[in-house]
Amino acid sequence: MSRHTWITGTCWLIRKTIMQLGHQGRQFPASADGGKMIREGKLGPVTFVKTGRYKNKPLEAPVWRWYGKDDRQVPDTWIAVFQFEKQGCTTVFEGIQNSEREQTPEFCGRDARLVFDSIGQDAGRFEIYKDGPAWTMGGRGPEPVYRYDPSKAARWPNHMENFLQCVRTGEKTRCNEDEAFIETATFMMSVESYHKKRQVRWDHQKEEIV
Repeated sequence: MSRHTWITGTCWLIRKTIMQLGHQGRQFPASADGGKMIREGKLGPVTFVKTGRYKNKPLEAPVWRWYGKDDRQVPDTWIAVFQFEKQGCTTVFEGIQNSEREQTPEFCGRDARLVFDSIGQDAGRFEIYKDGPAWTMGGRGPEPVYRYDPSKAARWPNHMENFLQCVRTGEKTRCNEDEAFIETATFMMSVESYHKKRQVRWDHQKEEIV
């Protein structure tokens, strides 16, 4: 899937059309402020990111479709590893449908780690911890060295406000077609890898999965 195919096939870039991807997590300043601290080196070199999605619902009322019960293309227990060579970073995504355990996004640097309070549209806070054990059996958890306070963050438009504002001004939304392409190509690589039962790579020149 090349960027040309994505754009022309789905018509995101029709003249005067505003596109917004439905990832409301961008509406919280925490995502931008946390990213800024990472880029400023507050964690040291970040070489590992871990995130995931956990749910535990009966077959009669699943959150997502259960593998083997319909035309779903991937299992409900899903582990994907993404290697970003240019950034020297590996990201692990865990998708599990038999547990309510929360796997919030965690960015691990050499000096510290940054942990958000939730995933996606609910991630409005984060904390930073010094490098060390995340949890000890029967003991107390570590205290953060920094707690993000959303009440002190700059006010900016929420997901819907940002979309309507861009409709009026013609600006690009925070979750625009370029972001949609990057995110879609990334998760499609894991699906392609699963079906081909091998590692796949992204060809930057052709903008294709190979």
